[in-house]
Amino acid sequence: MESAHTDLFLVRHGRTDWNAEGRFQGSIERSLDEHGFMQAEDVSRRLSEHAFDAIYSSHMLRARQTAEIIARHHKVPIICAYELREGTYGVVDGWKKEEIFSHYADVMEKREALSPKERFHHRLVEGAETSAEILARALPCLQTLSKCHSGQRIAVVTHGWVMRTLMVYLSGFIDDKILIDNAAILHLRGERENLAIAAHEGITRSIN
Repeated sequence: MESAHTDLFLVRHGRTDWNAEGRFQGSIERSLDEHGFMQAEDVSRRLSEHAFDAIYSSHMLRARQTAEIIARHHKVPIICAYELREGTYGVVDGWKKEEIFSHYADVMEKREALSPKERFHHRLVEGAETSAEILARALPCLQTLSKCHSGQRIAVVTHGWVMRTLMVYLSGFIDDKILIDNAAILHLRGERENLAIAAHEGITRSIN
């Protein structure tokens, strides 16, 4: 008899003003901006064809705001999971990408020369998380959800770095130049604790 699988639809939160400015938000709280609320409404409509049995969200404001809009179509409570929070960039939380490249030119040059797997374990600056550390908290959380919701369909609202980390890991570290748009969807299929990428939209290879 074939085992029941779990469908997990990971959603990146809608846009904030700092997303629009190109700032690395990390652990800093920001609300969705007007366009971000529109994106949340749009992704909610795109997901409305699915009947979710549960909705999980990062505890961070931008994710919870997006989850609340998705939940309107499904009449199920939102459960916050701290493990799904965005990674912190440490001392450069709130900086723009060009500011980081300018101030940490030597570090960024060395980082760009690393392989995807090496970058996965590389700490950008003081106080920053690594992708490996994000995986170490986010993956067990999702594996638990997959086992607990066997045979069901759930939505999980989280963040760009979390989703990129999962894609890099589940793809076997082939490439880490992945761009996760606001309100992008990553569909994972779980067989108990085993997760695999089923489909995605709003996710492309970065040209940078």
